[in-house]
Amino acid sequence: MTIEAVLIALISAVFAVAALLAIIRMIKGPSILDRALASDVLLTMVLCVLGADAAINERTDTLPVMLMIAATGVLGTVAVARFVARRDRSDGTEARGPRDRDDAEAPGGAANSGTRGGAVAEPTGSGAASDAVPEHPDAGGPDRNGGAR
Repeated sequence: MTIEAVLIALISAVFAVAALLAIIRMIKGPSILDRALASDVLLTMVLCVLGADAAINERTDTLPVMLMIAATGVLGTVAVARFVARRDRSDGTEARGPRDRDDAEAPGGAANSGTRGGAVAEPTGSGAASDAVPEHPDAGGPDRNGGAR
């Protein structure tokens, strides 16, 4: 038995165990996202096995099959993501980014969305647009102690 045959047997065993674990995750769940991730892992492992087979046996006839499996995996992932997004939106639990959550929790709601740390800029009365925007500490203007940089 050559070293190549031993390596192929060892790698095949590792892929078999990984595929079994992915199938168990697909069956158990608990959520649809866990099942979708497990199916992506399984499809990726099938692609790796087909790619290794093509490389070892110097064949190119498995390339179209590999492309179709990859396309199926991508389209399946997009379909599941859209399904979950629609389901969340219909439940009224639309996922928002951290910036939206901070604005909703901060006093004044979305009025604080353009400022740092939730502080509201007060205009100085000159009416200039630059008066309403607080200066960033790294902008090169005077520092907080009133001195020039």
